[in-house]
Amino acid sequence: MTNEDRDLLFASLEQDGMQETLDLLQEECGELVQAVSKYRRYKDTQAFNGMVEESVDVLILLKKFELIVDYLDRMSVFDDLLTSKLRRIRRMMDDKRIGNTNSDNALSRTDGIYGLSAPHARAKGIRS
Repeated sequence: MTNEDRDLLFASLEQDGMQETLDLLQEECGELVQAVSKYRRYKDTQAFNGMVEESVDVLILLKKFELIVDYLDRMSVFDDLLTSKLRRIRRMMDDKRIGNTNSDNALSRTDGIYGLSAPHARAKGIRS
């Protein structure tokens, strides 16, 4: 995120306030849940694009939420939790790799995102 983007989000946060931002985050998360459900049901381009759009809306509000956390001087807690959860994901991946030689990677399965293979996904910047 550029400094200009951060300044824009901070100005938006100052204008909207914390409560409205949290209300919007809650609403957009609900819309993302619906969009994911719709994509899983129909698996078409329109549903996929709707899911991406809702993801971007949630991401923007999560960036604003991160500014709230920073403003409340709680970034160390945020960063510690993020690091801990990323380590847990790594352990789970390692455990799955050790315990299951036929990895059930969603990006390598035929029902992945538009049949996207794991190597193709990595080439596009999607990590498996």
